[in-house]
Amino acid sequence: MQIVFHAAILAAASGLALASSGVPTVILQDTGFGANSFADSGGTIQFDRFDRPVKSGTGSKWIMLARNTRSTAADSMFITGSGTSFNLVALEGTTEFEPGRTFETSDRYVDINEDGDWVGIGNLVGGATTDDEVVYAGNFNGSSLSLPFREGQVIGTGDTLGTGNYGPGITNAGAVSFGYSSTASTTAINYFTENGATAVLRNGDDVSGQTFSTASFGGRNAFQTTSDGSSYVVIGNIGSSSGTQILVKDDAIVLRAGDAYAGSTVASILGEQNILQDNGDWLTRVRLADGRGAAIKNGLLLAASGDLVGGTITGETWSEVPWTSSSDSTFAIVTGDSNSNVVLGGFTDNSDTLRNFVWTYNGVEFLRSGAQLDLDGDGSLDDAFIHFEDFFSASPPMLGGFLADDGYFYSVVNYRTSESVIGDAFIRVLVPAPGASLALGAAGLIALRRRR
Repeated sequence: MQIVFHAAILAAASGLALASSGVPTVILQDTGFGANSFADSGGTIQFDRFDRPVKSGTGSKWIMLARNTRSTAADSMFITGSGTSFNLVALEGTTEFEPGRTFETSDRYVDINEDGDWVGIGNLVGGATTDDEVVYAGNFNGSSLSLPFREGQVIGTGDTLGTGNYGPGITNAGAVSFGYSSTASTTAINYFTENGATAVLRNGDDVSGQTFSTASFGGRNAFQTTSDGSSYVVIGNIGSSSGTQILVKDDAIVLRAGDAYAGSTVASILGEQNILQDNGDWLTRVRLADGRGAAIKNGLLLAASGDLVGGTITGETWSEVPWTSSSDSTFAIVTGDSNSNVVLGGFTDNSDTLRNFVWTYNGVEFLRSGAQLDLDGDGSLDDAFIHFEDFFSASPPMLGGFLADDGYFYSVVNYRTSESVIGDAFIRVLVPAPGASLALGAAGLIALRRRR
């Protein structure tokens, strides 16, 4: 059976041009060498896969870690972008941040501000191992690079930075925030803002009458601040690694394992990047004790497994069943913008496994797996379609996504061609304008019909 999609049908059914809501634009993809690949002194670099993109406060800029097909010592890349344009700003094994010491990382954790100034974390290759755990920094096109913080450095609070670094951030004013282990313990993480001048939360601090702990690895990189530095979130535990998992916002516990939601209780907080929005909203996905998933915003339930999707298929509900990883369920995307709008992305109970992943904007479907992609940039939606291959993975590609204030949603997706070639793409989609959702939904259903 071949899946066939026609851009002409979609345009005719919706009465909209291809740049309209619900039609994905491919920014980067890994089919081979082309306009969305990079050239260096060794030739053309072919993408292998993309990690989770992170936005600036409004989403006017973005940054992500990507991989290429070079050797494992040279396959990491930091990519900055604005809209559909992009820059290669650091290439593992090639980019030197100081003489004789090149960029190396396996960490996806990065941040960028509205000017395009960015930060990331990783290791330096070459030289001593006593100062190689660093915070990288650079500008939008990669012409200026620096190492503002590193292992062994004494910062403004008097702390000496240890061997582990986490959750880098940068404000619009250029102030860097980060987490670092103490020199006494690799699991005791302290979180700093204002270029290391302020410790906003330390391992062992009292939070809402409880002792904050970073002993459990999960959540150490969830440290995020708003673009003015006035608000932060972080994930940790109470007391020890076996203690209750908590989400902290501005020195107060706002969510904890055991809290009651959707007829069950929170078993784990699955916080990723893009939790904290610039207006102070926080959003996260959770796994419930009964195995279902749920999406939460500012402590209020947005949706849970079993709830109606609000999409184009009557009676369709969110479902944890297709996602068979033991550590995740139902929702891959729970994020928003600075205007309190929300995007959810998750699996449903649709029996058609080609169409059972849906993205909604404020409760209305705007994109579904099976949507056609134009990989070769010729303007025709005839190359491949969104299709998720690995439901067993705890970290499938669709975990990466954000909503910009201008109404564009950005995400990493799997695709499949009619020849069953599998790959990854980084896309953006314009979310529906008010009143356009029903027409777009009908158009999508027509365009996504299967033909034998």
